[in-house]
Amino acid sequence: MSGYRGIYVPKNSSDSRDGTAMFYLEAKIKVDGQGKPLVLQQGSAQVALVLICELIEGERKGLPFIVAGTHLKAKRGFEEKREAQGAVLLKYGVERAVRRIKEYQEKVEGGNGKDYIPPVVVVGDFNDTKDSLVCKKVLEHPLGLRSAYDKFYLTEEEEEEEKKKYASNTKLSSYYTTYKKREEETCREIDYIFYTPSTLNCSGVLRVPPLSSLPHRLPAVNYPSDHLSLLATFQFQKQ
Repeated sequence: MSGYRGIYVPKNSSDSRDGTAMFYLEAKIKVDGQGKPLVLQQGSAQVALVLICELIEGERKGLPFIVAGTHLKAKRGFEEKREAQGAVLLKYGVERAVRRIKEYQEKVEGGNGKDYIPPVVVVGDFNDTKDSLVCKKVLEHPLGLRSAYDKFYLTEEEEEEEKKKYASNTKLSSYYTTYKKREEETCREIDYIFYTPSTLNCSGVLRVPPLSSLPHRLPAVNYPSDHLSLLATFQFQKQ
């Protein structure tokens, strides 16, 4: 991708095929630490990459924001492991980055840093559903993180209420991010784009394909992974 810089860190040292990657447009965004991410680990496993970014052009030039990417432990039976990894991501990644921005804002601009909440986006493969321990930890965080897709799709609970109202189960409104069969067939949401609505407005997301277009599940001809690509468009809120 012309003009973009990419950063990739493998999930563990024994297999470089799986991990977390981040890309940013160098003409528009500067990354703190000479472009190096904050790499978080738990034991020998990489948990997340965290970038402290700054806009270097446009109306909001100089605005700092945080982007974190993660790829948590897979498979059932590791719910508590994923919760622990999520805690590392939030405490030693996101919260640490927020503190650094606040300290800088207070030092440079004087007095306003303590109350400043920077825009935050946390994306990745959490390998767990919205009601899981790790996702609850994210959604209950004081930053007020929310899922971008929840703004445009019904949650499973809301969908059930709609079914009761209209006595129909022919139209599913909730979404999924993986649809595959290994030991058993699974169709669920395990990938997320979380953001801070107080500082960012999500104006749109890439729609997921209808299940009817995937008769053989994922991967498929037009979708070469067992996970779907997610995309969201954000605008910075005026502060």
